[in-house]
Amino acid sequence: PLTLLSFVLGLTVGLIAALVRLFAAGPFVAIVKFYVWIIRGTPLLVQLFLIFYGLPSAGIVLDAFTAALIGFTLNIGSDTSEILRAVISSVPRGQ
Repeated sequence: PLTLLSFVLGLTVGLIAALVRLFAAGPFVAIVKFYVWIIRGTPLLVQLFLIFYGLPSAGIVLDAFTAALIGFTLNIGSDTSEILRAVISSVPRGQ
């Protein structure tokens, strides 16, 4: 269940992020660029540790499945957004 959910949610996040980077206004593009830069620039294990152990210090307590789902979804979404953005950008406008 974790694999399927994180894959589907990650593809959704990635598609939305890619479309925002290609077609949205400036502030939204900056937010998505920052998201992709942060998530792709840190190892997945660090992200999972921050979500599972760091969020409780901020008052947000998650069970292991939910924390893993959030971490995997964000990680898959950032990688997928770059892949989809490159694929969409490679097709000429007239096609």
